Amino acid sequence: MNYELTLLRNYSMIKRSASVLRGSARLIALRSYDSARWRDGTMGQIAAIREMTSVAERLEELCRNVGNALSLVPRKQRALLVAVYARGADKSELAAKFNVSLSTVYRKLIVARKIFLNKLRAVGLTESVFVADYGDAIGQLTANDRRVRYPVRKR
Repeated sequence: MNYELTLLRNYSMIKRSASVLRGSARLIALRSYDSARWRDGTMGQIAAIREMTSVAERLEELCRNVGNALSLVPRKQRALLVAVYARGADKSELAAKFNVSLSTVYRKLIVARKIFLNKLRAVGLTESVFVADYGDAIGQLTANDRRVRYPVRKR
């Protein structure tokens, strides 16, 4: 698994998800009068808030670590990584834009990825740490069956 690519391609989604989870936890906490609609009443509501906050904190920590590692990558390599993996720029268009061959772009991407991977390891984010500490949190963002269900407000 190329976990560094997973992090680069999904960085903005991870950051946005952490923010949404924090906001959802706040909304649930503010709607304490709705606790009777939860399956387990107030305790179910507290458990949902705790779970959302926990996942949000872990995702925010992951974003901080990725941001720190990315800030340690030299400027040109960082710009290339962000352009290709985070923003989805076409490699052939980048080659034409900078008047270099496509193989040069690929070679520079390989170098930039290696540097980024080393910087991730330097901040303590290895593949095993990523899978063990954040794998389930990332999985919760995409797994429908593990997503917290919000009560439908009756009008």
